[in-house]
Amino acid sequence: MENFEHLHRTQIFTFSGKGTEGTVEKSARMSVVSPKYLTPNSTVNTNFIKLYANNRIRDAHSLHHKEEDKNSFRRVVSFLMLIAQCFALCPVKGITGLTAQHLRFSWCSWRVGYCVVIMIGMMAGFGFTTAFYMKGFFSFETSSIVVLYTLGFACCACFMNLARSWPRLEELWQRVEHEQVKYGYPKKLHLNIKIILAVTLSIALGEHLLKKYTLLSAAALCSESKVELLKLYYLMHYRYVFEFIKFSPPVAFLCEFVNFFAAFYWNFVDLFVMVVSVAMASRFRLLNRHLKLERGKFKPEEFWRETRENYNSLSVLTRYLDSCISSIVLLSFATNMFYICQQLYNILRKSIATLKLIYFFISFCYLLFRTIAVSLCAASIHDESRATRNFLYAVPTQSYKIEVHRFIVQISTDSVALTGFNFFTVNRTLLLTLGGTVVTYVVVMVQFSNPSASQSSNDTQLCLNISKLLH
Repeated sequence: MENFEHLHRTQIFTFSGKGTEGTVEKSARMSVVSPKYLTPNSTVNTNFIKLYANNRIRDAHSLHHKEEDKNSFRRVVSFLMLIAQCFALCPVKGITGLTAQHLRFSWCSWRVGYCVVIMIGMMAGFGFTTAFYMKGFFSFETSSIVVLYTLGFACCACFMNLARSWPRLEELWQRVEHEQVKYGYPKKLHLNIKIILAVTLSIALGEHLLKKYTLLSAAALCSESKVELLKLYYLMHYRYVFEFIKFSPPVAFLCEFVNFFAAFYWNFVDLFVMVVSVAMASRFRLLNRHLKLERGKFKPEEFWRETRENYNSLSVLTRYLDSCISSIVLLSFATNMFYICQQLYNILRKSIATLKLIYFFISFCYLLFRTIAVSLCAASIHDESRATRNFLYAVPTQSYKIEVHRFIVQISTDSVALTGFNFFTVNRTLLLTLGGTVVTYVVVMVQFSNPSASQSSNDTQLCLNISKLLH
């Protein structure tokens, strides 16, 4: 047993970033590591930081794999990151490169400056809404505005922090792909990601345009001519700004610009979590597919050692991924729950215009669909990591050695999943918890709801208030 443990420790290693070329431990590694896991000294990045002291991942030599494979993580995620950078998120250089070595983060770049400018815009929006509420205009119906700008600022901050770790994350992901190149790449992963992108962004754009049409229709009720319609729209929609400063077209354009970015962030947070989760789960699925082909067959202990180490590599990668995006996961679920509850409140109000009711219902359905999609995609990592047990339970008696036992114990005791900043673990049970929370909210709201004022009186009062700003 002691000899086995010694052999296992010598076959799993990482590099700490403290070494220099051609010096520390080179001869020791050459003597104890099998040729399969040898790494040429020229390929070692001495700045690569050891990720987990207790969960080491093996290095892999630079294989000449199919870098043109469109299902590799680098190729799949590049278009998503390009969209993100168009909206001042994740300011990393080299996102269109074929390998992770092209990625760099630098504080002195126009990408970071672009992100800082947008963050200032989000802070300004938050400041105006806070001052507007302090004047006595706060209500649950209008609280979504301050939440939207808070989300925008938090989203920029989270992705700025992610950008610092993104090159290291992609390098680790690429090394895992090289190490497990015999499993190949996930089939049709690029197609699945493109479908997720197209469906999510298309529905999000339709929901945003419907919201704008609803606001324009409300402004048309107060407008005496078509000339004043656009100005009234800006005064009504951005009243929290023009309550303090005089209306001008440039300021109105800036308000619309910042608001559009905030609305995009609200959708992109969920989209990003879905894409990364699908890509991570596909790696576990490849390993499970490999085990499925060998199910019930006699396999030597070396096979199970290698498979367990590959599983451990994916486990370490998942943990590092979670350490990078756990704040984004928390932001996604928190904002989705808030907007679901608010749209339910708007739908169940007793006096509301028909067009607004249609918009609130469509928006609620879209939110519900998106929250379920994010939950299932993120939970698929946990599902696929646990599915490996089914193949280990089918191992023949002749093959049941210490490596198989260690493999089963690791899967049974180790929770491989994304978390919301370590406040909760994203699995299928979480979806039921969210559903129970929403149902509880609806029951309480129905019991304690009060009759609202008539819609006509609300519209009349709103038109009178906007007329004061107009004149």
